[in-house]
This record gives sequence, structure tokens and C-alpha cells, in this order.
Amino acid sequence: MQRAKRDQIYKAEIFDRYQYYGVRAPGKEPIERFRIDLAGRVDEETLKRAVTLSMKTLPLIGCCYEDRPFRPRWVEKGFTGEDTVRVFETEGDLESEVRKRLFAPIHTSSEPQLKINIVRRGGEDTLCVLMPHMVADGGGFKQYLVLLSRLYTKLKNGETPPEQSFERRDAGPLFAGLKLRERLRLMLSKYVPYGLSDNLAPEARSAGDGGEAESYTDRGILPLESIAALRTLAKANGGTVNDGLMALVARAYGRNCGAKTMLLASLVDLRRYIPKGMKYGITNYTGGCVCSVSIGPDDSPADTVRQISGQMAAFKSGNDLLKSALEWDFAVRFVPNFLLKRIQRKITKPPFLSVSNHGVIETGSINFGDLPVKDLYFTTMISKLPYFVFIITTYGDRCTVTCNMYGSKADRELVLRMLEDMREEAAEIA
Repeated sequence: MQRAKRDQIYKAEIFDRYQYYGVRAPGKEPIERFRIDLAGRVDEETLKRAVTLSMKTLPLIGCCYEDRPFRPRWVEKGFTGEDTVRVFETEGDLESEVRKRLFAPIHTSSEPQLKINIVRRGGEDTLCVLMPHMVADGGGFKQYLVLLSRLYTKLKNGETPPEQSFERRDAGPLFAGLKLRERLRLMLSKYVPYGLSDNLAPEARSAGDGGEAESYTDRGILPLESIAALRTLAKANGGTVNDGLMALVARAYGRNCGAKTMLLASLVDLRRYIPKGMKYGITNYTGGCVCSVSIGPDDSPADTVRQISGQMAAFKSGNDLLKSALEWDFAVRFVPNFLLKRIQRKITKPPFLSVSNHGVIETGSINFGDLPVKDLYFTTMISKLPYFVFIITTYGDRCTVTCNMYGSKADRELVLRMLEDMREEAAEIA
């Protein structure tokens, strides 16, 4: 995007503001993260050009967020791909360097809303791509990565990419299929939106071994045969493979944290409500629901799946998941920003146990030129116990489950046990 367009203004949409309201300090913004390991080196100059082209579709990348008392906004600052791509060469421990670059902060008020940190060792690159949750949710982030990789590939092949266009990214498309009577019903319904349920689990408090706390990320791998068996089990009990994965998380949590009952939150892609054929941009269209799960000593995985699948089916059968978005859309029209921020921080209770499934990433959908992809997965924020956030990505012959934590050595061992329990139970089902 040309420097001459500096100071162009973009409206801060309701989901942008909602994500920002939860921020307590600069640099602590929730961030969507993506890692892709390549068998070769990317052309960083071509990648920078691709990022610059992508800003025509998602101009917020080149903006900074201005948190004003009444009307917060995005202001274009003239950033280009040159400002987003960095190369870090290492001869040491790859995972240590990747962890550092994957969990770098993004200061939304002073930096571009995208970081691509290339960790280079030998002849191979690992790309760590970061984008604030204010700009896009997991679905939007995935949409952007597909766009970026296609632009890169065309440029690398000497082709001219098609002209990119900006599409609306407000909440309007979510409500386009709702009549006024249904909107009023949702606003007045007793449905408790995601984020307002108290699911404190004292059993999951920090193990606190007295050691020094640090940030870390851990992941478990579920082979496709385990996922196939889990899908079959879930279908036989009225559910989906996502319900089965949620059941694995709940059961691992129960065994390792001593919880017999729990509230398990699941993020849901609200794009399902957008009328077919309606165009929409890269943004946040995520809602959520909370399942109540009880696990007895003799309960099987099938028993847990039935509990979860019944509740998830009820959540998805109507329009209740749009209630929170409708309420915030109404609130931002009439409540000043500074007051709405205070209200949100006071009433919102972040879920203590949550699952976000990024679904199946089709082979070849995110690729950079002809470089073979060794592995890839999505992940997100760093939590502190008793909070757990599990992010699930399926690609190739594996399903990756990540959990990022800031805590002691004992806290990390707890997370590792839960991931291993999930793998073992999935293998037993298979």
C-alpha cells in the first residue's frame, strides 16, 4: 500500500473492540499464531511483496489501533511488507528459537498487525506468523494465510496476481438472515452467552513447585487412525469428531485435575449464519458455547461424547449463538467506548477450560511456491493455570493439539500429562 495513503481511517468493528476490551497492558493482546515448517528456504523479498499486495484485501495489517474514548479506530500508517517480515538465522536449538519468535508480542497501537518471523537453520525455514485476534479469529487468520500463500506462489512463478479487493468485515453479514422479530427474541432470550459462565475449577490451580515460572508451548500428536476411530465413535453417539475431541480434553482434565464436573467452552465459527453468496471480509466471526460435563469413575468415552454432542447439537440448532454478537452490536451504537470497556471487563468471565478446533487444513491450501511442507499447526495465547486453552489442527497424517502455558516446571508436567492422556485414550479407541 502506497505511503501517500497514510492516515486513511477504518472503523473499529464490534469484534475488534471486544477483543481489545480484555487487554490489560500493551503488548498483551490476544494473538493468533501459525507455524509452518518447510523443506527449503522461502524468498523473503517475494514474501514481502505478497504481504504488501495482501494489504489491499486486509488493509488493517498496515494500521495501528487508536483507543479513543468514544469512537476507536484503525489508522493507516503506511506500513508495507518490509515492516512485517524478519529473518532469524540460528545454528542452535531450533525449537527454542521458534518458541521465541512464535510468541513475540504485537503492540497494536504502534506496529503493523502482522509479523512473519522466519527462523532459518541450514537450508530450511520455519515460518512463525502472528496476527492480533482483534484483526481476525482462527477462521479469518486461516483465510488470510491461504490468500498470502497464493499471492506468494503466483509472484514466485512470475505470474501477475489478480487484483485484490477489500470486503466488508463488520457484523452485518451475521444478521442478514434474521428478521426483526427473531433479533428481538434473541436479545430477550435467557441464553447465557459464551464468556459469561462461571466455570472456575479449583482443582486445576497451579501446582506451584516453587520453581521459576516461564512461558512454554507443548503439543500432542493424534495419528489419523485415532481420529478416524474417534469420528466413528462420535457419529455412533450422535456427535461429530469435534465432540469426540472435546470429550478427550474433558476426560484428560478430569483425570489429572481431580474434577468430576466441569464447564467446557467451545469456540464456534459463526460464518455458518451468513447467507449463501454474501461476500464478507477477513475478520472475527467467532462465537462460543459452554457444555456442562460430568464424568463418573465408570464412564466410557462414549458416555462423555453423548453428553457433549447433545448440548452442542442444541446450541447449533437455532440462532442462540448470535445473541452475544447482537448485544454488542447494539451496545456499541449507544454506549461510549470508555464505559463499554469497563462494563465488559466487569461482567466477562473468561472460560477456564476451552477448546478451539481449526479443522482440517487441506494439503496444498497453504503452501509457499513448490517448497514441501513438513508440518504446520495453529496456536494462540499463553495462559496461566487454572486456565487451559487447547487448539486443534488437522493436517496431513496427524492431528496436532497445542496448549501454551506460563508456569512452573510442575505446571508444565501437568499439561504434558493431559496431552499424553488424550493420545493414549484416542489410541485405545482406535
